Amino acid sequence: MLACSPKIFLGQDSAGGDNEAYPGRIEAVQINGGYLIKFDDGSLSGGWTDNNLSKISGTLNGLSVGDWVLIPEHKYVYGRIDAINSTNGTYIFTFLSGKLYGTQGAGGWERSHFVKIFFSGKQGDLKKGDVVYNLKENNRLDEVVGFDENGKVFIKQLEGPSTGHFSGNWDPANFAKKVL
Repeated sequence: MLACSPKIFLGQDSAGGDNEAYPGRIEAVQINGGYLIKFDDGSLSGGWTDNNLSKISGTLNGLSVGDWVLIPEHKYVYGRIDAINSTNGTYIFTFLSGKLYGTQGAGGWERSHFVKIFFSGKQGDLKKGDVVYNLKENNRLDEVVGFDENGKVFIKQLEGPSTGHFSGNWDPANFAKKVL
């Protein structure tokens, strides 16, 4: 009987690659302990190990696949967690803003690189859906779309040259609620 790692199992949806996410499914365990993966494009590839497979479901250190996160060291661009490598504790994600917008498979990132975004809740008098004046941006109109795990505000810009863009790490004191 061939055994799988406690972190990886037969039939599990996985992403192959240390720094890139190639979704597939574990088809078999090889005699040498490596995994045979059938990728979503139909190709088969063997020799994969725990270290270069990531789960495309689950949670690690408070971040789950599908969570939106801010990346402070990259001027607060944001992205979405696509896979978790629980063997080495890193994440693969897609950039959803900034110069790398749409880049998928950026991997090898640790929990300390991210600030989780929540699309619910409230911070002080602000709640999701509030239209506010941004006092730091010439009273520009913004919409509160969420909050991060440090209590900062995540917004969608409603006017100006960046209308429709999102940004985060805003202090709640930077906003005045619009009276309708």
